Amino acid sequence: MNLTDVPTFGSVSENLSPGLSVQYHAHDSNLQFDFDGGGVDVAAVGMSFEGVSETTVDSQGQLLLQTRAGHRLIVQAPTLFQTAADGTRQVWIAGGYTVHADGTVGFHVDAAYDSTRELIMILR
Repeated sequence: MNLTDVPTFGSVSENLSPGLSVQYHAHDSNLQFDFDGGGVDVAAVGMSFEGVSETTVDSQGQLLLQTRAGHRLIVQAPTLFQTAADGTRQVWIAGGYTVHADGTVGFHVDAAYDSTRELIMILR
């Protein structure tokens, strides 16, 4: 089947909850989603995936999703940062994925960060 005249979008944004939004867009031919949260508890942010039989995190911090159809999807380790209080630079924050017993995926932060300021989490 060939589809023509299908509208495309550079990005799509969605407000998930007060203080938390996500933007979906293309990056180097891949889907990227950016979570943007200010004053949001990182541990409360989570994702679930339909059609996935196994979810793990490898030694490089990448999220590995094994589909029921036998395909493996890889989501790179997340990039987490905040803008410094003076607005002059980005402060990189150590963190990664957490896979919960029910298969949902959350995030953890391994370093101190200002939880009252906007935290950006980039997933590719």
